[in-house]
This record gives sequence, structure tokens and C-alpha cells, in this order.
Amino acid sequence: EKEDESSLMRSVQGVRRGLVCSASLHRRHLSTTAASRDAPSTHREKAAVVFDIDGVLVRGKKALQGAKEALKLLRDGDLPFTFLTNGGGITESNKAEELTTLLDTEVSPDQVQMSHTPMREVAQRYTDRRVMVVGSKRFLDVAKSCGFSDIITPQDFLQEWPNLYPYRKVETRPKGPLPEAVVILHDPQDWALEAQVLCDILSGSLAAGEEHSPHLYASNPDFLYSAAHHTPRFGQGAFTTALEHLFEKLHGRPLPVTYYGKPNAVVYRYATRILEAEVRRIRSLPAADNVTFDRIYAIGDNPKADVRGANRAGLPWTSVLVRTGVFSGEDNDPDDPAHIVSHDVHAAVKMIVERRETERTGQTG
Repeated sequence: EKEDESSLMRSVQGVRRGLVCSASLHRRHLSTTAASRDAPSTHREKAAVVFDIDGVLVRGKKALQGAKEALKLLRDGDLPFTFLTNGGGITESNKAEELTTLLDTEVSPDQVQMSHTPMREVAQRYTDRRVMVVGSKRFLDVAKSCGFSDIITPQDFLQEWPNLYPYRKVETRPKGPLPEAVVILHDPQDWALEAQVLCDILSGSLAAGEEHSPHLYASNPDFLYSAAHHTPRFGQGAFTTALEHLFEKLHGRPLPVTYYGKPNAVVYRYATRILEAEVRRIRSLPAADNVTFDRIYAIGDNPKADVRGANRAGLPWTSVLVRTGVFSGEDNDPDDPAHIVSHDVHAAVKMIVERRETERTGQTG
């Protein structure tokens, strides 16, 4: 009887251990299942398009031939697209409204990246510190939208320091603090005054013995851009180039400049984030989901900006050069050759859509 009792006890203990082990495994399975449900998934997008604007979709205030049809092809083909321009002077919302009107398609501000858009990180560095902002059009509205709060222009600064530029008489006012940074947000239109004032501020010569060396940030390095005139016009980069030469000639040392805008790498990192957000929106994906791209086609007209930037960014970026803006050559650009050269934006988008369909058919066939 004792042996039977011992055997029974061993059996009960074995069952208990089995139940405990089974319960533990069940809890672990539930935990793993819940974790897998909560973990972000990865969405793979086969192709997406990032458009330059001037010289690709519009010239001046008119849509270029084939631009509206190109966007319709993308809508019909269900390809995500955004806009990446070195233009500025207006906010992303204003630009989206302008594009909506010109291109007959709804454009969201979240699809638009201006040259100044990534400069919000600069504004965060100078919170509540005086910054000189240079530009034209509605550049002060742009500066505020970026987050700059204590703003002064070269023209206003001249009222505090009237002897800096003797060719213009101004009403004087008490001096405020010297700017701690200079930000060129859009194409300057008062070059002589602005170059003189900026050279004085950036040299530190106004600080009267105190150490003062504000840094220069430029939103756009484009030397030329495509406008309504039949040949390209000087852009913001032309002013900054002139300023650099004047500063070095005057002080015997190079002027340090931090450039934003294409072809700089920070622009393409930012553009990728904007494109990822657009994919999440149109595909109704959770905000935590990761998005990857097989190809991002960057369509532009300026080899030194659009093509050079996309080529430097590397895969999945693919450069597409059109002949409707700054570039008008028969073949590829010799210095910054694009992966693809097309006559215009419609031909470029048609090729992209056909290539995506061919790849899709090849995978399913």
C-alpha cells in the first residue's frame, strides 16, 4: 500500500509540474502574441516620386506642358508623390495652395518641402535670441513659421547703426542686441545694403572688443533658377557667392556658411521623412509603422542641385533630369549625369509608371 501511495504522490507531482509548465508556456505565448500585435510592421513601397517645382512642373505662374497629366498618371497609378523645391519666400501652406490652383490637383502642405523647411532645427537653437533674417516676398512670415521669434532685418538694423550704409537716410532708433546668427531665407533684393551689413555683422567688428561671431545659414545654394524669362535668373546662391567673395577679400579669411537646400544631404533625409508620412496617410498605416522604398524618383531640371543631390543621397534615390528648365542639353549633363533623362515631366512619369507595372507583372507572372 505504501508503494502504491508513493507512486500516486509522484504521479500527482508530475501532473502539477506539467500544469505549471503548460501555464507558463501559455502565458509566454500570449505575451509574444500581444507583443507581435503591438510591434510596428514594415511597409514596402515599390516606387515614389519627389518633384522639383520650377522648371519641372511650372514656369513663373503657369503650369508647364504635361505637368497636370503627369500628376494624374500618378494618382491613377496609385503612386505616392511629394514636392521638394529650393524655392522659398512663402510658407508651405501658401505653396500648397498655389500648386493646387496651377496643377488642378489637391496638394497638402504636408507634401511640400521648401528650402527653409528643415531650418526649423536652426530656429530651435536660437529660441528667444536675436537673429538677422534676409530675404524677400513674405520671408518674415516664413521666419515666424519656422520658429524664429526675435527677428531683425538688415533694413531695420540700419536704423540702429545708420553709419553702416551711408547711401541711405533712415530714421534712427536705439540700438538693440547684436544678432547671434544670420539666416538667408530667400532671394535678397537689396544686395548692396545687405552685403555691407552682413559683412559687418559676420566679421564681429561691431562688438567693440567683445567676442562676437554669429554664424551664417543659407536656405538655398542655387546660383540660377528657372523663371518666366527664357534664360535662368540669379538665385539666392548668387548672392551668397558674392557675399563670400566680398568677406574673404575684406577680411582675408573664408566666410563659414551652413547651407540647406539641394544638393545637401540633410534635405534628402528630411524629404524621406515627408515621403514616409505621405505613404502612411494614403495607405492608412499606423504612425508607428516603418516605411521603406525600392525607388524614390527625384525629378528635377537643375543638374547641380536636383541631380547632384539625388546621386549623393544614393539608393533608393534615383535622379531624373528633364529638359524644361535650367538644363536643356541633348544628352546627359557631363558633370552631374542623371540616371534617367527625359524630355519633360510627363514623359518621365509615364516611364516611371510603366517601369513599376513591368516590375509588378514580372513578380506576379
